[in-house]
Amino acid sequence: MDLPETFVPGFHDENEVRKMKYNPLGFTGMNVSQIALGTGGFSYLYGEFDIEECKRTVHDALRKGINIIDTAPFYGHGVSEEVLGKCLEGIPRKAYYLNTKVGRYDKDIKIQFNFTAEKTRQSVDTSLRRLGVDYVDIIQAKKIGIICAAANAMGLLSSFGPPDWNPATQHIRDICTEAREYCKKIGVELGKLAVYHTLQQKGPDTVLIGMNKRNVLEYNLDVLYNGLTQKEHEAYTEVMKILNKLKQRHWENIEVTNYWKTIRGPQS
Repeated sequence: MDLPETFVPGFHDENEVRKMKYNPLGFTGMNVSQIALGTGGFSYLYGEFDIEECKRTVHDALRKGINIIDTAPFYGHGVSEEVLGKCLEGIPRKAYYLNTKVGRYDKDIKIQFNFTAEKTRQSVDTSLRRLGVDYVDIIQAKKIGIICAAANAMGLLSSFGPPDWNPATQHIRDICTEAREYCKKIGVELGKLAVYHTLQQKGPDTVLIGMNKRNVLEYNLDVLYNGLTQKEHEAYTEVMKILNKLKQRHWENIEVTNYWKTIRGPQS
């Protein structure tokens, strides 16, 4: 197979790169790896993280053929971009595509979103400075309510939840907890099942997966190339049965509704 345009002799492990599948990303002209590196975990957004481990994870991921990295100003309110910038030091810029976002910034919901032209220009300039690069390849508008397919691939089995729980979202949370507890009990990594499920779906050019540790990178690559073990297949079947109990598989418009409720205040 042809090597991707991001291949850099002397940096990449050519054998690993040749194993990776690359897909055209829409009409961008870019060919991206089947899995992408998400860096929300390069901040306190999902708990503790280690910068040195993040660096090793980025280097290993890129050398092994992952060529698209995703971040955002909202991830740790700038921390993810700053940490990723440190991780990218010394890596050839040609070796990866870089994606960041605009539109969502602050913790305070009243000032969390800003889509003005001035703020957008400022945001891009700030992102470039944090990342230590001259350009990014993709900029996305971070709308209220956008949910990454990789995160909710198995009925929103993720480490985070909607900003405000109501009876419907509490039901989702309870079902997800049941699935997590089941996997924990039998010693199967739920994340592997979620990635496997996502990879079976038709349509996505790349599957975005948050990874801030090398062991997580390795098990995701293992799922990509080798699928699941017999035990994991059996667990996957059982987890899907649990998820079939879900009456609602999304929290679409919940965040939007909460946003406008907060902005408008109590209604008389």
